Amino acid sequence: MKPLLEVEEVTLDMADSMRKIVRRSFPNASRVIDRFHVQKLAYDALQKMRVEHRWDAINEETDAMEEAKLSNEKYVPKTLKNGDTKNSSLPVTVTCYSNPQTNGLKTKAQNQAAFRTLS
Repeated sequence: MKPLLEVEEVTLDMADSMRKIVRRSFPNASRVIDRFHVQKLAYDALQKMRVEHRWDAINEETDAMEEAKLSNEKYVPKTLKNGDTKNSSLPVTVTCYSNPQTNGLKTKAQNQAAFRTLS
């Protein structure tokens, strides 16, 4: 039983059953959630916010189009400094991953390509 008390840290997923098993089996160990699950939670939260902002931008653009139509004016979307409209800039998705050989970093070209990938 003594070797179990010497374990300092256990990495596990977010399953409650695993947490209970580790707490009982390794009482002196710190319990750490693995990086994959933390990254997934962060990505999912970011994706949810992006979708909400995307719908806001779509509704804002639709309202502006209808307003221009009622005023018998040509609709001209507002553009950002980079030339994109608010609506067209929000579909961008980036997949973050870790590559042990590059310390999780992609090349500049890969990052630029990822930022232009439309969902």
